[in-house]
Amino acid sequence: ADAVTPGEGAAQATILCGDAFGCELSGVWSAPGRVNIIGEHVDYNGGSGLPSALPHRAYVALSPREDRTIRLISPQTRDAVDVLDLDVIGPKGTPGEVTNHWTAYLAGVAWALEQAGYGPLPGFDAALRPCVPPGGGVSSRAALECATDVALDGVCHLRVAVTTAAPR
Repeated sequence: ADAVTPGEGAAQATILCGDAFGCELSGVWSAPGRVNIIGEHVDYNGGSGLPSALPHRAYVALSPREDRTIRLISPQTRDAVDVLDLDVIGPKGTPGEVTNHWTAYLAGVAWALEQAGYGPLPGFDAALRPCVPPGGGVSSRAALECATDVALDGVCHLRVAVTTAAPR
């Protein structure tokens, strides 16, 4: 699949979010897919790898809500908005398991941030415009999760993505 330009991806996510939710958008965030040139499945097991970012990105247009409701939409689910409650969602195998494939990744990021002490988070409306081909070994799910993480980080001022340089 061809990658879209960052402007096109952001515009498509913005339009989808506005059409679905009619809310004032806080912004659009994105993360790239990646491929391991060498070291497939070795990098996260402590070995050396050579990952490379792709021009294909996942775009998330997001706006916080006043309640703890999450509403999610993508071009593939344009006719059905997924609605979740941050107070109910939980990991796989629990009563709060999110069973819809792609929404579990986005909701799971919010859940994991709260489990790590970044919360409570507000609910949010989010439109996903994925441009990373799924199932091709190019980290399409990780791109969804990373885009959601940086979006929530930016909207909620969590400072998760902030790093500090070591003193010299």
